[in-house]
Amino acid sequence: MRHARLAAAAVLLLTAGATLALFEGEVGNRAPQEKPAERVTEQVALEPGSRGCRQRVEGPRLTPIAARDTTIGPVAFLAARSAYRSAATARSDFTVRGIRGRPMKVVAVVAAGEEVTVSVPREQRGWMRLLYDESGRPTTQVTLRACRRFASREARQRECGYEPALACRWRNTQFSGGFAVDLDKAPRRGACAVIAVRVAGRRGVLRRPLFARDNRGCARTVALRARGQLPESAVRHREPEHDLSVSYPPDWHRARATMLPDLAKPADVLAVGNFPLRARRGQTCTRAPDSPQLRVGRGQALVLVTEDGNPQPPSGRGQPHRYRLLTQVRPPGRGGPDNRPGQVLPWRCLNRVGISGLWEVFAEDGRAFYVTILIGEGASAGLRRQALGVLESLEIGEE
Repeated sequence: MRHARLAAAAVLLLTAGATLALFEGEVGNRAPQEKPAERVTEQVALEPGSRGCRQRVEGPRLTPIAARDTTIGPVAFLAARSAYRSAATARSDFTVRGIRGRPMKVVAVVAAGEEVTVSVPREQRGWMRLLYDESGRPTTQVTLRACRRFASREARQRECGYEPALACRWRNTQFSGGFAVDLDKAPRRGACAVIAVRVAGRRGVLRRPLFARDNRGCARTVALRARGQLPESAVRHREPEHDLSVSYPPDWHRARATMLPDLAKPADVLAVGNFPLRARRGQTCTRAPDSPQLRVGRGQALVLVTEDGNPQPPSGRGQPHRYRLLTQVRPPGRGGPDNRPGQVLPWRCLNRVGISGLWEVFAEDGRAFYVTILIGEGASAGLRRQALGVLESLEIGEE
Protein backbone atom coordinates (compact mmCIF):
# COMPACT_ATOMS: atom_id res chain seq x y z
CA MET A 1 0.00 0.00 0.00
CA ARG A 2 2.76 2.41 0.92
CA HIS A 3 4.59 1.78 -2.37
CA ALA A 4 1.37 2.38 -4.33
CA ARG A 5 0.86 5.77 -2.62
CA LEU A 6 4.44 6.84 -3.38
CA ALA A 7 4.02 5.88 -7.01
CA ALA A 8 0.77 7.86 -7.28
CA ALA A 9 2.45 10.92 -5.71
CA ALA A 10 5.33 10.68 -8.18
CA VAL A 11 2.88 10.60 -11.08
CA LEU A 12 1.10 13.72 -9.73
CA LEU A 13 4.39 15.58 -9.35
CA LEU A 14 5.46 14.71 -12.88
CA THR A 15 2.08 15.82 -14.24
CA ALA A 16 2.20 19.10 -12.32
CA GLY A 17 5.77 19.70 -13.48
CA ALA A 18 4.80 19.14 -17.09
CA THR A 19 1.81 21.42 -16.75
CA LEU A 20 3.97 24.14 -15.13
CA ALA A 21 6.60 23.81 -17.85
CA LEU A 22 3.91 24.07 -20.52
CA PHE A 23 2.44 27.17 -18.83
CA GLU A 24 5.87 28.81 -18.52
CA GLY A 25 6.54 28.07 -22.17
CA GLU A 26 3.31 29.76 -23.20
CA VAL A 27 4.14 32.80 -21.06
CA GLY A 28 7.63 32.94 -22.48
CA ASN A 29 6.21 33.03 -26.00
CA ARG A 30 4.01 36.04 -25.16
CA ALA A 31 5.19 39.66 -25.55
CA PRO A 32 6.63 40.88 -22.25
CA GLN A 33 4.14 43.01 -20.39
CA GLU A 34 5.08 46.49 -19.05
CA LYS A 35 5.18 46.69 -15.29
CA PRO A 36 2.79 49.24 -13.82
CA ALA A 37 4.55 52.42 -12.82
CA GLU A 38 5.08 52.82 -9.13
CA ARG A 39 3.48 55.79 -7.44
CA VAL A 40 6.13 58.48 -6.98
CA THR A 41 5.86 60.17 -3.64
CA GLU A 42 9.13 62.04 -3.30
CA GLN A 43 9.06 65.79 -4.01
CA VAL A 44 10.94 67.32 -6.91
CA ALA A 45 13.75 69.62 -5.76
CA LEU A 46 12.82 73.23 -6.42
CA GLU A 47 14.59 76.51 -5.86
CA PRO A 48 13.30 78.72 -3.04
CA GLY A 49 10.35 80.74 -4.22
CA SER A 50 9.31 78.14 -6.81
CA ARG A 51 6.30 75.84 -7.16
CA GLY A 52 6.13 72.93 -9.54
CA CYS A 53 3.57 70.42 -10.72
CA ARG A 54 3.37 68.66 -7.34
CA GLN A 55 2.83 71.92 -5.47
CA ARG A 56 -0.37 72.57 -7.43
CA VAL A 57 -3.95 72.49 -6.23
CA GLU A 58 -6.59 70.27 -7.81
CA GLY A 59 -10.11 71.36 -8.58
CA PRO A 60 -12.65 71.56 -11.37
CA ARG A 61 -11.46 72.35 -14.88
CA LEU A 62 -11.04 76.12 -15.00
CA THR A 63 -10.66 78.17 -18.17
CA PRO A 64 -9.78 81.90 -18.08
CA ILE A 65 -12.56 84.26 -19.15
CA ALA A 66 -11.41 87.54 -20.70
CA ALA A 67 -14.22 89.61 -19.18
CA ARG A 68 -13.52 88.31 -15.67
CA ASP A 69 -9.87 87.29 -15.42
CA THR A 70 -6.48 88.90 -16.03
CA THR A 71 -4.41 87.00 -18.58
CA ILE A 72 -0.71 87.78 -19.07
CA GLY A 73 0.88 85.43 -21.59
CA PRO A 74 0.47 81.79 -20.45
CA VAL A 75 -0.68 82.69 -16.91
CA ALA A 76 -4.10 83.93 -15.85
CA PHE A 77 -5.21 85.31 -12.48
CA LEU A 78 -8.80 84.24 -11.97
CA ALA A 79 -11.29 86.86 -10.76
CA ALA A 80 -8.47 89.26 -9.82
CA ARG A 81 -10.67 92.33 -10.43
CA SER A 82 -13.45 90.96 -8.24
CA ALA A 83 -10.97 90.17 -5.45
CA TYR A 84 -9.64 93.73 -5.64
CA ARG A 85 -13.12 95.26 -5.42
CA SER A 86 -13.91 93.15 -2.36
CA ALA A 87 -10.66 94.15 -0.64
CA ALA A 88 -11.04 97.82 -1.56
CA THR A 89 -14.46 98.05 0.05
CA ALA A 90 -13.64 96.07 3.21
CA ARG A 91 -11.98 97.36 6.35
CA SER A 92 -9.10 95.24 7.58
CA ASP A 93 -6.36 95.51 10.18
CA PHE A 94 -4.44 92.61 8.63
CA THR A 95 -0.72 93.45 8.30
CA VAL A 96 1.90 91.28 6.56
CA ARG A 97 5.49 92.40 6.24
CA GLY A 98 4.50 96.05 6.52
CA ILE A 99 1.70 95.67 3.93
CA ARG A 100 -1.58 96.55 5.60
CA GLY A 101 -4.77 95.36 3.99
CA ARG A 102 -7.03 92.42 3.35
CA PRO A 103 -5.29 89.59 1.41
CA MET A 104 -6.81 88.96 -2.01
CA LYS A 105 -7.28 85.26 -2.81
CA VAL A 106 -6.60 84.80 -6.51
CA VAL A 107 -6.00 81.41 -8.13
CA ALA A 108 -3.29 81.46 -10.81
CA VAL A 109 -3.60 79.05 -13.74
CA VAL A 110 -0.57 78.36 -15.95
CA ALA A 111 -0.80 76.74 -19.39
CA ALA A 112 0.38 73.13 -19.49
CA GLY A 113 4.14 72.74 -19.82
CA GLU A 114 4.87 76.44 -19.29
CA GLU A 115 7.08 78.04 -16.65
CA VAL A 116 6.52 81.64 -15.61
CA THR A 117 8.20 83.95 -13.11
CA VAL A 118 5.74 86.43 -11.63
CA SER A 119 7.17 89.49 -9.91
CA VAL A 120 6.13 92.79 -8.39
CA PRO A 121 7.78 95.72 -10.21
CA ARG A 122 10.42 97.44 -8.11
CA GLU A 123 8.46 100.68 -7.88
CA GLN A 124 5.49 98.84 -6.29
CA ARG A 125 7.35 96.82 -3.68
CA GLY A 126 6.71 99.40 -0.98
CA TRP A 127 3.01 98.54 -1.02
CA MET A 128 2.51 95.16 -2.75
CA ARG A 129 3.42 91.48 -2.17
CA LEU A 130 2.72 88.09 -3.75
CA LEU A 131 1.17 85.29 -1.69
CA TYR A 132 1.97 82.32 -3.95
CA ASP A 133 4.98 80.93 -2.08
CA GLU A 134 4.13 77.46 -0.73
CA SER A 135 5.38 78.42 2.72
CA GLY A 136 2.85 81.25 2.86
CA ARG A 137 5.64 83.80 3.11
CA PRO A 138 4.89 87.07 1.26
CA THR A 139 7.36 87.59 -1.58
CA THR A 140 8.00 89.92 -4.50
CA GLN A 141 8.71 87.07 -6.94
CA VAL A 142 7.66 83.47 -7.49
CA THR A 143 8.21 80.89 -10.24
CA LEU A 144 5.30 78.62 -11.23
CA ARG A 145 5.93 75.50 -13.32
CA ALA A 146 2.86 73.88 -14.81
CA CYS A 147 2.37 70.14 -15.27
CA ARG A 148 2.96 68.52 -18.62
CA ARG A 149 0.16 66.57 -20.27
CA PHE A 150 0.47 62.85 -21.01
CA ALA A 151 -1.80 60.27 -22.63
CA SER A 152 -0.93 57.24 -20.48
CA ARG A 153 -1.99 56.87 -16.87
CA GLU A 154 1.49 55.76 -15.83
CA ALA A 155 3.15 58.88 -17.33
CA ARG A 156 0.58 61.13 -15.71
CA GLN A 157 1.21 59.50 -12.36
CA ARG A 158 4.96 59.99 -12.71
CA GLU A 159 4.47 63.68 -13.57
CA CYS A 160 1.72 64.65 -11.14
CA GLY A 161 2.85 62.41 -8.27
CA TYR A 162 -0.57 62.04 -6.69
CA GLU A 163 -4.22 61.57 -7.60
CA PRO A 164 -6.33 63.11 -8.96
CA ALA A 165 -3.96 63.92 -11.81
CA LEU A 166 -6.33 66.25 -13.64
CA ALA A 167 -3.56 68.80 -14.22
CA CYS A 168 -1.67 66.22 -16.29
CA ARG A 169 -4.70 65.77 -18.57
CA TRP A 170 -6.09 69.33 -18.67
CA ARG A 171 -4.81 72.40 -20.49
CA ASN A 172 -3.60 74.28 -17.39
CA THR A 173 -2.36 73.87 -13.82
CA GLN A 174 -3.82 75.68 -10.82
CA PHE A 175 -1.83 77.34 -8.02
CA SER A 176 -3.40 78.78 -4.89
CA GLY A 177 -2.36 82.18 -3.58
CA GLY A 178 -3.10 85.82 -4.10
CA PHE A 179 -1.88 89.34 -3.44
CA ALA A 180 -1.47 91.75 -0.55
CA VAL A 181 -1.81 95.45 -1.39
CA ASP A 182 -1.53 98.36 1.03
CA LEU A 183 -4.35 100.43 -0.39
CA ASP A 184 -3.45 103.47 1.70
CA LYS A 185 0.12 103.62 0.39
CA ALA A 186 -0.54 102.60 -3.20
CA PRO A 187 -1.16 105.25 -5.90
CA ARG A 188 -4.86 105.29 -6.82
CA ARG A 189 -5.35 102.72 -4.01
CA GLY A 190 -3.67 100.04 -6.09
CA ALA A 191 -6.27 100.08 -8.86
CA CYS A 192 -3.55 100.46 -11.49
CA ALA A 193 -1.12 97.92 -10.00
CA VAL A 194 1.02 96.18 -12.62
CA ILE A 195 2.38 92.63 -12.60
CA ALA A 196 5.49 91.53 -14.50
CA VAL A 197 5.69 88.04 -16.04
CA ARG A 198 8.77 86.43 -17.57
CA VAL A 199 8.11 83.27 -19.59
CA ALA A 200 10.87 80.63 -19.63
CA GLY A 201 12.40 80.25 -23.07
CA ARG A 202 11.12 83.59 -24.33
CA ARG A 203 12.75 86.99 -24.43
CA GLY A 204 11.40 90.06 -22.72
CA VAL A 205 9.08 90.73 -19.80
CA LEU A 206 5.30 91.08 -20.04
CA ARG A 207 3.81 93.84 -17.88
CA ARG A 208 0.05 94.27 -17.57
CA PRO A 209 -2.39 95.97 -15.19
CA LEU A 210 -3.62 93.37 -12.72
CA PHE A 211 -6.92 94.85 -11.55
CA ALA A 212 -7.78 97.34 -14.30
CA ARG A 213 -9.73 95.92 -17.22
CA ASP A 214 -7.88 98.15 -19.68
CA ASN A 215 -5.35 100.96 -19.63
CA ARG A 216 -7.88 103.76 -19.56
CA GLY A 217 -7.80 105.73 -16.33
CA CYS A 218 -4.39 104.38 -15.28
CA ALA A 219 -1.51 106.81 -15.49
CA ARG A 220 1.53 105.86 -17.50
CA THR A 221 3.80 107.74 -15.12
CA VAL A 222 3.78 108.13 -11.35
CA ALA A 223 5.33 110.98 -9.38
CA LEU A 224 7.88 109.97 -6.75
CA ARG A 225 8.07 111.53 -3.32
CA ALA A 226 11.78 112.19 -3.34
CA ARG A 227 13.90 115.15 -2.28
CA GLY A 228 17.41 115.96 -3.27
CA GLN A 229 20.20 114.99 -0.92
CA LEU A 230 23.97 115.11 -1.40
CA PRO A 231 26.70 113.74 0.89
CA GLU A 232 28.80 116.18 2.89
CA SER A 233 31.80 115.17 0.79
CA ALA A 234 30.11 116.38 -2.43
CA VAL A 235 32.41 118.03 -4.97
CA ARG A 236 31.64 121.63 -5.98
CA HIS A 237 32.45 122.30 -9.62
CA ARG A 238 32.31 125.58 -11.53
CA GLU A 239 32.11 126.03 -15.30
CA PRO A 240 33.53 129.52 -16.00
CA GLU A 241 32.87 129.19 -19.73
CA HIS A 242 29.14 128.73 -19.14
CA ASP A 243 28.93 130.74 -15.92
CA LEU A 244 27.36 128.04 -13.77
CA SER A 245 28.29 125.77 -10.87
CA VAL A 246 27.02 122.49 -9.47
CA SER A 247 27.75 119.94 -6.74
CA TYR A 248 27.88 116.17 -7.18
CA PRO A 249 28.95 113.10 -5.12
CA PRO A 250 32.69 112.37 -5.09
CA ASP A 251 32.26 108.98 -6.78
CA TRP A 252 30.36 110.49 -9.74
CA HIS A 253 31.92 111.31 -13.10
CA ARG A 254 31.82 114.55 -15.08
CA ALA A 255 31.76 114.35 -18.87
CA ARG A 256 34.77 115.79 -20.68
CA ALA A 257 33.09 115.67 -24.09
CA THR A 258 29.62 116.36 -25.45
CA MET A 259 26.73 113.97 -24.82
CA LEU A 260 25.01 115.26 -27.97
CA PRO A 261 27.34 114.26 -30.82
CA ASP A 262 24.58 114.65 -33.44
CA LEU A 263 24.41 118.41 -32.89
CA ALA A 264 26.57 120.52 -35.19
CA LYS A 265 27.17 122.91 -32.30
CA PRO A 266 27.25 121.18 -28.90
CA ALA A 267 24.63 122.65 -26.59
CA ASP A 268 25.28 120.67 -23.41
CA VAL A 269 27.02 122.67 -20.74
CA LEU A 270 27.17 120.03 -18.00
CA ALA A 271 26.79 116.26 -17.70
CA VAL A 272 27.47 114.17 -14.58
CA GLY A 273 26.63 110.59 -13.70
CA ASN A 274 27.58 107.71 -11.45
CA PHE A 275 29.26 105.86 -14.33
CA PRO A 276 31.84 106.81 -16.99
CA LEU A 277 30.17 109.10 -19.53
CA ARG A 278 31.22 108.24 -23.09
CA ALA A 279 28.72 109.13 -25.77
CA ARG A 280 28.82 108.05 -29.40
CA ARG A 281 26.42 108.21 -32.31
CA GLY A 282 23.80 105.48 -32.54
CA GLN A 283 24.27 104.22 -28.99
CA THR A 284 20.57 104.71 -28.08
CA CYS A 285 17.27 103.95 -29.76
CA THR A 286 16.71 107.51 -30.98
CA ARG A 287 18.72 109.74 -33.29
CA ALA A 288 17.07 112.94 -32.11
CA PRO A 289 19.93 115.48 -32.07
CA ASP A 290 18.98 116.79 -28.61
CA SER A 291 18.90 113.29 -27.05
CA PRO A 292 21.93 112.11 -25.01
CA GLN A 293 23.73 109.42 -27.01
CA LEU A 294 24.70 107.02 -24.26
CA ARG A 295 22.84 104.18 -22.64
CA VAL A 296 21.88 104.53 -18.99
CA GLY A 297 21.65 101.04 -17.51
CA ARG A 298 20.09 99.62 -14.38
CA GLY A 299 21.41 101.26 -11.25
CA GLN A 300 22.87 104.19 -13.20
CA ALA A 301 21.95 107.88 -13.25
CA LEU A 302 22.66 110.79 -15.59
CA VAL A 303 22.10 114.53 -15.03
CA LEU A 304 22.37 116.64 -18.17
CA VAL A 305 22.08 120.43 -18.55
CA THR A 306 21.88 121.97 -22.03
CA GLU A 307 21.54 125.59 -23.12
CA ASP A 308 19.44 126.90 -25.97
CA GLY A 309 20.35 129.92 -28.06
CA ASN A 310 16.76 131.13 -27.72
CA PRO A 311 16.76 133.50 -24.73
CA GLN A 312 13.10 132.80 -23.92
CA PRO A 313 12.03 129.13 -23.72
CA PRO A 314 8.43 128.11 -24.42
CA SER A 315 7.48 127.89 -20.74
CA GLY A 316 8.96 131.25 -19.75
CA ARG A 317 9.32 129.99 -16.14
CA GLY A 318 12.30 130.64 -13.92
CA GLN A 319 14.66 128.06 -12.45
CA PRO A 320 12.73 125.77 -10.07
CA HIS A 321 13.88 125.39 -6.48
CA ARG A 322 12.54 121.84 -6.33
CA TYR A 323 12.05 119.19 -8.98
CA ARG A 324 9.68 116.22 -9.19
CA LEU A 325 10.84 112.84 -10.44
CA LEU A 326 8.50 110.64 -12.47
CA THR A 327 8.61 106.86 -12.91
CA GLN A 328 7.43 105.14 -16.09
CA VAL A 329 5.00 102.50 -14.82
CA ARG A 330 3.48 101.63 -18.20
CA PRO A 331 4.85 101.88 -21.72
CA PRO A 332 4.19 105.23 -23.41
CA GLY A 333 1.52 105.38 -26.08
CA ARG A 334 2.50 104.55 -29.63
CA GLY A 335 2.44 107.00 -32.50
CA GLY A 336 2.19 110.76 -32.41
CA PRO A 337 4.91 113.24 -31.58
CA ASP A 338 7.71 112.30 -29.21
CA ASN A 339 7.00 114.99 -26.62
CA ARG A 340 3.62 113.95 -25.24
CA PRO A 341 1.99 113.31 -21.85
CA GLY A 342 2.36 109.91 -20.26
CA GLN A 343 6.13 109.63 -20.55
CA VAL A 344 9.05 110.69 -18.39
CA LEU A 345 11.28 111.97 -21.21
CA PRO A 346 10.36 113.64 -24.51
CA TRP A 347 12.07 110.86 -26.50
CA ARG A 348 9.48 108.08 -26.47
CA CYS A 349 11.75 105.06 -26.99
CA LEU A 350 13.92 106.00 -24.00
CA ASN A 351 10.97 105.63 -21.65
CA ARG A 352 11.53 102.03 -20.61
CA VAL A 353 9.11 100.80 -17.99
CA GLY A 354 10.69 101.30 -14.58
CA ILE A 355 13.00 104.22 -15.43
CA SER A 356 12.76 107.44 -13.42
CA GLY A 357 13.67 110.94 -14.40
CA LEU A 358 12.49 114.37 -15.52
CA TRP A 359 12.79 116.87 -18.34
CA GLU A 360 12.34 120.56 -17.54
CA VAL A 361 12.69 123.87 -19.35
CA PHE A 362 13.38 127.17 -17.61
CA ALA A 363 14.87 130.62 -18.16
CA GLU A 364 17.44 132.28 -15.93
CA ASP A 365 19.38 135.53 -16.43
CA GLY A 366 18.08 135.82 -19.97
CA ARG A 367 19.28 132.32 -20.89
CA ALA A 368 17.25 129.21 -21.75
CA PHE A 369 18.11 125.86 -20.19
CA TYR A 370 16.88 122.28 -20.59
CA VAL A 371 17.60 119.89 -17.73
CA THR A 372 17.32 116.10 -17.95
CA ILE A 373 17.59 113.39 -15.32
CA LEU A 374 17.57 109.76 -16.44
CA ILE A 375 17.78 107.00 -13.79
CA GLY A 376 17.78 103.28 -14.61
CA GLU A 377 15.24 100.73 -13.38
CA GLY A 378 17.46 99.18 -10.72
CA ALA A 379 18.39 102.45 -9.01
CA SER A 380 18.01 102.82 -5.27
CA ALA A 381 16.08 105.58 -3.53
CA GLY A 382 19.41 106.99 -2.37
CA LEU A 383 20.64 107.31 -5.96
CA ARG A 384 17.45 109.13 -6.94
CA ARG A 385 17.95 111.57 -4.06
CA GLN A 386 21.52 112.18 -5.18
CA ALA A 387 20.46 112.91 -8.77
CA LEU A 388 17.86 115.39 -7.53
CA GLY A 389 20.44 116.93 -5.21
CA VAL A 390 22.80 117.52 -8.12
CA LEU A 391 20.14 119.37 -10.10
CA GLU A 392 18.93 121.37 -7.11
CA SER A 393 22.51 122.51 -6.43
CA LEU A 394 22.76 124.06 -9.92
CA GLU A 395 23.41 127.80 -9.82
CA ILE A 396 23.40 130.05 -12.87
CA GLY A 397 25.63 133.13 -12.87
CA GLU A 398 27.75 134.44 -9.99
CA GLU A 399 27.70 132.39 -6.78
